[in-house]
Amino acid sequence: MYNLGMSDETEEEQTPAPSISIPGALRMVCLPGRHVFEQGMPSNQVYMIDKGRAKVTVQDGPHTIQIAELGAGDIFGEMGVLENESRMATVTALEETFITVVSRSDLEKRIEKINDEFVRAIIQSLMKRLRQTSNTQIHYYKEMTRVQDRMSSLAQKAHEGIDQARRDAFSAEVMPLLDQLEGLLDKYKK
Repeated sequence: MYNLGMSDETEEEQTPAPSISIPGALRMVCLPGRHVFEQGMPSNQVYMIDKGRAKVTVQDGPHTIQIAELGAGDIFGEMGVLENESRMATVTALEETFITVVSRSDLEKRIEKINDEFVRAIIQSLMKRLRQTSNTQIHYYKEMTRVQDRMSSLAQKAHEGIDQARRDAFSAEVMPLLDQLEGLLDKYKK
């Protein structure tokens, strides 16, 4: 599993979830390793972590890429519900995690209570923009995973395929190529 874009917050630094009263919401407890939902599933609920931690992962072929870690107070699953799209990631409890669950119909009723159509349009616009940004981030992580795999494969081939006596000569030839690669990265980074 690749860990990309994760929070630096440690368990001890977690702040408790804000005390939000949500009439009609359900509560659930997820044990470590249990999925709250999986990538590709229909989006029918929104979740808020009351206590605990969960990871957000995306499956890309044989790779599982961790793109975020969630903690107390974090809300997730809202994009799929508001846009009526399937889940774009899997969320898995890292420890015993207490979660508040709000159904699609309850969320839709709450949004309908917003009388200002302009505010509702802003919400829809923000959701669309957030999904586009998330998709771009996921694409970036997938590309980074492919590069990491390629580099690991090349390093393994070099380690297994070159005897110790010839590694210094190999290294002397490869280092200028890596410098060129770094120059290309700098060129396109600007």
